[in-house]
Amino acid sequence: MTKVLAITGCMGSGKSTLIRQLEEMIPGSRALFEDHYQRMTHMTLDQLKDWKDRGMDIGELDLNGFDLAIREIRESSHLGHKNRRIKILILESQFGRVHPKLCDLVDYQLWIDTPLDLCLARKLLQIGTAELENPDGLSYMEHIHSWCEVYLHSTASLLRKQFEIVSVASDAVVVNDSSLAKLIEASLGVIQEQALACLGLDGNWLDP
Repeated sequence: MTKVLAITGCMGSGKSTLIRQLEEMIPGSRALFEDHYQRMTHMTLDQLKDWKDRGMDIGELDLNGFDLAIREIRESSHLGHKNRRIKILILESQFGRVHPKLCDLVDYQLWIDTPLDLCLARKLLQIGTAELENPDGLSYMEHIHSWCEVYLHSTASLLRKQFEIVSVASDAVVVNDSSLAKLIEASLGVIQEQALACLGLDGNWLDP
């Protein structure tokens, strides 16, 4: 059965960048991104406020089939690149095993600990670029204004809750407050020292 490594962290923490690097470095791995499935980021300000007022139940967040895609790969003989079976499925996820639909699917979970000011700066830099959707066709400043309004009303509270519950539910924490190279080095070190058995890897797992 395919093993699942979940990479979690706040928006702008470096999850996607790290995962793409790990996919290239870990033999038999494949990346799967929660952002390609979930609908949370498409909620209106009123919907976010209502959800916040109800207690911010993570289980209410619609994964839109993300969990089903994981199960299909995890429980089948799904083939990856060059017709090799996928040994490690690397997930990009906001909540990982904290979400009820993912709790029994994750074998090992990393939390990327990034200062929130860095996360916020990275997301603001993405606004107006192809990396961040702008379906309403807003101008650069209109997009910033809209995004900051949502951030102040809901996103900031969500990030605090995410840190409180997801970081402690993770098997290990890696710090991303400097370079990507150091983040990759720290993540590979954690896998080498702690996660080999959980992920079904041996001591020569980085060898081609």
